[in-house]
Amino acid sequence: MTKSITLKHIGYRFEGEALLNLWDRSQGQGEITMDSWEGQSLEKSEVVKGVNDAGNGCESIESCIVGVFDLYENDYTELKKTIKFSAEELKEAKRGI
Repeated sequence: MTKSITLKHIGYRFEGEALLNLWDRSQGQGEITMDSWEGQSLEKSEVVKGVNDAGNGCESIESCIVGVFDLYENDYTELKKTIKFSAEELKEAKRGI
């Protein structure tokens, strides 16, 4: 006998890694995670608005790669797509202070 369950789609989760340009001119790596999404779409031009340095306070974000996951009840996720961003695309990304 096969069992099945139905999970309700409740949003999106974003996870990734960013290359950060630090204030002392060195580089570091930081995680990107975001569970609440208020963007209008999952297009690259919208997702970039949510990219940030996780409060690390860097000078700029050099590049990043973000996995976009469908988020369901009980914290179940499925990878929807992966997006890569360049320094030029990340000029408006949020940075901590």
